[in-house]
Amino acid sequence: MLALDLLNATDRFLGEAQMTRRDRQLTYLRAQLERDMRDAFYAQGEVFTGKLQPTLPGWEGLFDEAAEETEDLFVKPIVKTIKLALTIGGDAMWRAAQIVGSFDLANPLAVRYVAEHGAEMVSKINDTTRDYLRTVIQRGVDEGWSYDRIAKAITERYSEFAVGRPQQHIDSRAHMIAVTETGNAYEAGNRIVAESLGGYGLDMEKSWLTAQDDRVCSDECQVNEAQGWIPMQEPFASGHQQPLAHPACRCAALYRRKPGAK
Repeated sequence: MLALDLLNATDRFLGEAQMTRRDRQLTYLRAQLERDMRDAFYAQGEVFTGKLQPTLPGWEGLFDEAAEETEDLFVKPIVKTIKLALTIGGDAMWRAAQIVGSFDLANPLAVRYVAEHGAEMVSKINDTTRDYLRTVIQRGVDEGWSYDRIAKAITERYSEFAVGRPQQHIDSRAHMIAVTETGNAYEAGNRIVAESLGGYGLDMEKSWLTAQDDRVCSDECQVNEAQGWIPMQEPFASGHQQPLAHPACRCAALYRRKPGAK
């Protein structure tokens, strides 16, 4: 029992060190992507309100036009950041494994990740923005606001997307996107390399690590952590193959060769 407790304590120590290393390595990328997303939200808000007319019916079509015109302001920085975070995460895994190697963005798993998460993420951003705007506009119509007041409320909402108000460790939607996408890509880079090590004949396994503080906001993350070490290809209880389980999740995965394996 003492030996098991010691192993668990060692795993926790290594996991906390990995989380700290990840956050330190991603600090610049997160700050840059947050600035890019902030500028993109401001630009989209300006384009949309410029198209909006006092006759509000049809606003969703105008939003779609604004989203299309500002799409590159979201897609390009997100794709660029995903590639960098994937590489940082992959290289970190190579170093942790103490095997000579470097992450290759030409890896089919990396290519697929970038292709799937770039445009898909921007589509989700626009869907969420549309829902927020629908709430604002519907409230204005229901309460008999003037067109100018509705337009002002929309502008204020876009300002909150860009800058927002502090909420635990997330300041705004721009910040949340930056934290989520860099974290997701870093963890994907870790996993891609771990799978590569499995391809070399190593029997790999993984565990889920939460930050273990009062800001752990997801029951599914705690359930994942409670599983301990599981086979590499087995999904966690939440259905995820690796963190993040939800936007702004602070969890990380730890990988190792299965003890006793040849």
